[in-house]
Amino acid sequence: MKHLVIGGVRSGKSSYAQSLVEQSNKHVYVIVTAEACDTEMDKRIKHHKNNRPSHWHIVEEPMFIEKQLNKLNHSEHIILIDCMTLWLNNLFYYNEQQIDEATTSLLKAIDSLDCELVVVSNEVGLSITPDNELARRFADAQGWLNQALAKRMNRVTMTVAGLPFDIK
Repeated sequence: MKHLVIGGVRSGKSSYAQSLVEQSNKHVYVIVTAEACDTEMDKRIKHHKNNRPSHWHIVEEPMFIEKQLNKLNHSEHIILIDCMTLWLNNLFYYNEQQIDEATTSLLKAIDSLDCELVVVSNEVGLSITPDNELARRFADAQGWLNQALAKRMNRVTMTVAGLPFDIK
């Protein structure tokens, strides 16, 4: 089973994704992509850490998720990736020219998985078109990434105000 959980900022997507993973009897691996670039982001990361069970295996991987997926691909595992939006942000920051190549590698790794997967991503297309070129490139790339992920998933759930809505 591959499941995409998508929603806006503070929509409850991470909490919902964690509840899905908690129902599994498999070994849980969480691939986290956030980097503490400032005090506020550090607080967000700590909030997420404090809300995860301590026995889960945490893998910090800001850019090379596909390597971790290949390493952790085992039928006794369930992998939670939180989140694709921060992964894409990291690519924009460190090496925007590699986004297409990195996305292709990631999608190939997802396609070859034998284990269960839950992926968290932000929906960024429900607001106005951003007023600057970088933000528009990011929103476009996030939208294309979300579409590619949704195609590969058995289930897609959108969270709004803490409520999950199954859309696939």
